[in-house]
Amino acid sequence: MPLPLEKIIHTQPFQSKDSTIFTHTVTVVQIEGRGGRWIAKKIADEDDPPELEVLAQELFRLFNPHQPETLLAEQPQPEKPVSEQPQPETLLAEENKELYVLSKEIPDFDSLPKNTCKKIKEGQISGLGCVVVLALFVEEIDLKPGNVGINNEKKVVKIDGDWCFATCKINDQAENFIITPKVLDALPMPINESIFNWLDLKRTARNSKSSFIVDPTLTRDPIFRQEINSAVLQISILPDAFIDNFVGHYLGDTELKDALSTILKRHRDEFINSALQNQSFIDFLNSDKSIEAHRKMKAQVRAFRSRDQLIFSEAELARYLEDMTVKYRSLKNPLPPLIPSLLDTEKTTFIDKYMHLYGAISTYYKNTGEKDALVKTFLDETQYCHEAFKGQKIQETKILGNLQDAYNQLNSSEFQGKLEEISTLRNATGLFAERQSGAITRIEAELFSTPLEHRKTVKSHPYKIEVTKPPEQAQ
Repeated sequence: MPLPLEKIIHTQPFQSKDSTIFTHTVTVVQIEGRGGRWIAKKIADEDDPPELEVLAQELFRLFNPHQPETLLAEQPQPEKPVSEQPQPETLLAEENKELYVLSKEIPDFDSLPKNTCKKIKEGQISGLGCVVVLALFVEEIDLKPGNVGINNEKKVVKIDGDWCFATCKINDQAENFIITPKVLDALPMPINESIFNWLDLKRTARNSKSSFIVDPTLTRDPIFRQEINSAVLQISILPDAFIDNFVGHYLGDTELKDALSTILKRHRDEFINSALQNQSFIDFLNSDKSIEAHRKMKAQVRAFRSRDQLIFSEAELARYLEDMTVKYRSLKNPLPPLIPSLLDTEKTTFIDKYMHLYGAISTYYKNTGEKDALVKTFLDETQYCHEAFKGQKIQETKILGNLQDAYNQLNSSEFQGKLEEISTLRNATGLFAERQSGAITRIEAELFSTPLEHRKTVKSHPYKIEVTKPPEQAQ
């Protein structure tokens, strides 16, 4: 079902605060049945489907409620003489209507100041971290200073999304938009060669010698990094069904909808894979800040409306919110989740599959305090075989099989249940229960001495520990 078209009822010229040059006709309008002022951008016949821009900008609004709502609108034109009317296949012209992308006017919208970096570090400006993460998510290649600014609350907002989903518009560029650990770690600095404009760091595909907005020190700033990590986590917990239906709301049941859903799910999985190799994100994930980001995203999904209406039924929302919690818990598991798209496709190379499986098991080893010596031995032996049998297809297949088997053992409900039980007992013992703490450590050591091939057979409750009260609380 196509997006409804708003009716433009009043138009006036748009006056920019700066010297921004517009590539489209831009006006200020009012629309039928809605209050406020809207910024209207006229869609030319040669432009890509405007629904792509609406979808991209609405995704920004989903994650950042300070973003303005984006809609489509039409404006009837005076009838032309029959001799001047175009051929019937040009539908918009035939109906004497012009299409516009509308964006609700942002209160006191202004450009990012030259001291943005300093103000972000001081907490006076917020939201740029979220914007640059989402720009990667929707393949924005035109993130120029004129398209990013601040509102009256000093929150960063992003406008004009007609160059989002670049892989739909530029042929053979998909590999240049892969979100690798290096890409994520470098933010806000751009290292994607296909980006055309990026803040004032990259202009017309050329790297700038300097920046008045940000500098490399922002990459490690704790306030900015928390914004990055929060946005990455919120993308990572989006369920497949939510992405499919969110895209479907704006694009309808079309081939384009399937293509965009695939792009977004692929980038979500890339974020997960890269983030779980990023120590800053891992530390964030294990902090209370991740709980806050998880809850905030669920609240935003629950409250999101388009044209003042919920876009999902109550039953759908309940399912999405439950699935988001499941995905959040899976991220916090000491053993990172595997990403099917990095393992099942024939286009994925051996080394990519190897690094994904090996990396997941390595992360588990680090997350459990490097106590699981048998896993360390397995990783060392696997790395030796990988180097010794490089290029030998049969041996490489065997290596991948061994890695998958080991992952399955560590990911079994029996073994994961025991890890969770140990964690619960350790948290319950308190500071004074040294004897119980020692007993739990022995249980953990015995668990980790179980051969990898038998981890699935660990009994659910093979040990019983009575937790006594601290001496001062005893009767």
